Amino acid sequence: MKLLRLGAAVLTSALTVSAFVAPTASAATVEIIDDNMCKFTLTNQDFNDVVAAAADPEQGSLKRLNALFPQIEGGLDLVVSEVASQLVATNKFESEKLTAPAQTKFQKYLELGVAADFTQNELMSMLVGASMSPLLVASLNAQKSIYIGTFHLTKINAQHWIDIVDGFPGNYGFNFDAKTYNGQPIKDSVLTVLEPSIADHENLVDVYSVPFESCITGVPSNGGGNGGNGGDNGSGGNGNGGNGNGGGGFSSSFGSS
Repeated sequence: MKLLRLGAAVLTSALTVSAFVAPTASAATVEIIDDNMCKFTLTNQDFNDVVAAAADPEQGSLKRLNALFPQIEGGLDLVVSEVASQLVATNKFESEKLTAPAQTKFQKYLELGVAADFTQNELMSMLVGASMSPLLVASLNAQKSIYIGTFHLTKINAQHWIDIVDGFPGNYGFNFDAKTYNGQPIKDSVLTVLEPSIADHENLVDVYSVPFESCITGVPSNGGGNGGNGGDNGSGGNGNGGNGNGGGGFSSSFGSS
């Protein structure tokens, strides 16, 4: 089969994360100051619990992606790792910047994927989706110093931070409810590959939201961890997380080689 060349086809999605980055907290301590203001205290352990909620050591989506393409010797681990690294560093993916070994696997993936009736958009969605947990973890770790400490938030800002983390997949083009990536439909078989990553994100939101919801509902919290669930990575503690990637655009380019 002739090597598939996708030329300069570029897929883009707006990265609309707010440039406003404030400290957020787990449920370590939430004090209700008045009808509109809360005081949060977040410790290093609380932060670690939040990161654990976003982590997926079993790499569930990557395993499913590899199972979908068993013809690729050694799997797509290297490709997904390099995709994640590019997205963390620049908010975009450029296939021509893959290392030679990853480029070979990437081109094979495109050949097999198109032959199996996947669209270019769906193929990219599975690579980015398999990178979701590393993206969440890297984003959290990059802003660790901001999250730890004592600070005040209004109820509106508390809800804002829940919304930011809840909407994280949308920053990379996903709308799981509508079954779309970059506004284009994706097959149920693609969503099956993405299910573990969807669960990772839901787990993070569950853990992250608890202290903010305490503030919003006016119920104080004084220490203690509420175990996260969902996906394959339950975790203790409660959550924070905001991604704080601020501005810029995420794009992916299938370069030819």
